[in-house]
Amino acid sequence: MAYCIDKRSALRVYYYVMYVDGLITEDEVSAFDEILNVTIKDEDISCIKSSIISDCRKKIKDIKEKKQLYSKIYDEVNYELNQYGRYDSDIMAYTSEYVKPEWFVWNLLTIAFSDEEYIDEEDRIINLVVRKMGLSKDKFDEFYMLIKCASLIEKEKKWITTTDKTEDEIQNVISVLDSDLKSIKKQVNLIVYEEEE
Repeated sequence: MAYCIDKRSALRVYYYVMYVDGLITEDEVSAFDEILNVTIKDEDISCIKSSIISDCRKKIKDIKEKKQLYSKIYDEVNYELNQYGRYDSDIMAYTSEYVKPEWFVWNLLTIAFSDEEYIDEEDRIINLVVRKMGLSKDKFDEFYMLIKCASLIEKEKKWITTTDKTEDEIQNVISVLDSDLKSIKKQVNLIVYEEEE
């Protein structure tokens, strides 16, 4: 059985994954903000974001050593999953207060790959989430493959702007890469909603 998670708990887990290496990058913040805007609708986003960050920081403040930080974050993620991640996906997935396990894992991968470094600690936490949320290995493997492709495309988009190609050539390449990213997003939607092409 797959489980949904309360959306505020999901946001706390996203923050923990951003911070598990002890450093939050601009790319991670950008990914988090984009996910936050989709997750929290018709509410005071800035207030909720401040509350989420404050809650998380209180629990991990003053931890400087990397292994201790990982251990504490792992425990906090486990707590969130045990307390707020046990709602039957078939019943709760489409209410506004919960996040489907597929979206939850996809968003975690999006954040983890956003800084172009997918570290062991992120991998272990995401695998804990996959197990606890009841997401199938096949779905996770497909998400992992898609996020790696999306990450490579984003790198290529950044790289192409540093070349000596003309502005038109650069825009043509970026247009093709953006089309590839749209195809990946479409595939993610198909997996989440189990639709057939």
